[in-house]
Amino acid sequence: MLISFLSRKLQKIAIKVSTYFSPKPPYFTSNVLQKITNKFLNDPLLFCLAPLSLPIFYLILLLPKHIRPKFGTLNVERLGHFGGDFMIRYSEVILHPNKQNIIHTLSKSKSCNSFLYVFAKRNLRCSYIARIYLTLAHAMPLTRSLHEPTPGSDYFDTHSRDLLGITQQTKNPIFTTEENNAAKRWLMSKGWTESKPIVCMLNRDPAYLKTLYEFSTAYHDYRNSPIHTYKHAAEWLIDYCDAFVIRMGKIAEERLSLDTKSFVDYPFIHDQSDFLDVWLWINCDFFISCGTGPDIMSSYSKNPGIYLNFTPMGHFPSYTPSLIVPKPLIWKSNGTKLTFREHLTLEYYITSDYESNDIETPSLNSEQVLASVKYGWRRFMLSKDQTAESYELMSIFQEVTRNSPVHKWIHPKLTLHYFK
Repeated sequence: MLISFLSRKLQKIAIKVSTYFSPKPPYFTSNVLQKITNKFLNDPLLFCLAPLSLPIFYLILLLPKHIRPKFGTLNVERLGHFGGDFMIRYSEVILHPNKQNIIHTLSKSKSCNSFLYVFAKRNLRCSYIARIYLTLAHAMPLTRSLHEPTPGSDYFDTHSRDLLGITQQTKNPIFTTEENNAAKRWLMSKGWTESKPIVCMLNRDPAYLKTLYEFSTAYHDYRNSPIHTYKHAAEWLIDYCDAFVIRMGKIAEERLSLDTKSFVDYPFIHDQSDFLDVWLWINCDFFISCGTGPDIMSSYSKNPGIYLNFTPMGHFPSYTPSLIVPKPLIWKSNGTKLTFREHLTLEYYITSDYESNDIETPSLNSEQVLASVKYGWRRFMLSKDQTAESYELMSIFQEVTRNSPVHKWIHPKLTLHYFK
């Protein structure tokens, strides 16, 4: 009750002060103020240090821009966003000197991955004090310039996308010798040898989201695909490419059983770790996924791969060296498949949108998955040329998305395939 009362009082004061000094900016809403005041009131240390930090905070504004620190954070609650935002920010700091002045605050209690939390702090400038200044930058007038939005924030609306391809221009963050040796010992204990390329494979099902949220996550079901349709492709990689395949994911609904020592069904083993969840994606030689989140760390590490069943097609990661194959969507009214152009212009992001617009969302079948994996492996691992059909699809893509805000930089090895 006391916190609620103080929260309402502080909101009224903040709005009056903000209105007095400057017009109310569009981001400065009562909802934002509620979050800001709750941050102060729920964190005693933050609440005590904030008044003492105010004089220093405004003195910072007097510093020249090239040495003035800025304060930011990363979205740490979901591995896809945390990994993607970290990799983008890491590359920004390397390529742009002005980004080296950013001081980050990361929430350990909200972090989805304990190792990535430590890894990010090791590679970026981080401090608890930044949390105070970041909160003040939101709350105090005339201080917005001290806030550095995260790559996946609503201010940029990029959703952790590397719009300018900067992750493709820098070396990957470095693991310690002890970390690399620990990962290799784990791999060898599962049957891997140094000569075998590591392939990370991930399908999407509702199991993981169900553990995070109490509400229904059926709005994402249109992105799901069954793991059994990946079985023939995994067997082909093991038998004909001598690959070591790891089916990734913390939790999954369905097991994938293969009679080989070159396969690990990771969601169902006892020795998972947050460390391996990160190391494997960044260090694998090839990946197969569907844009479900963690795979973004592999893309940003410049690893080639395949995005299967990627829907909606118009928002695929065009800034990565990858093969994109969408779901074979079907018009319910006449049973015909959507054309490639229709795929590119589709802007539906919840299951009910497809249902209300009379569109079925079947997944690629086993034969289509196998054909896609063969094409992607030969394209990237054996350096084969694109097919004539892929060249044609790229031309259509470039025509349709010429002015798209999410396709500013296109990776030169991007390849498209579509099952008509």
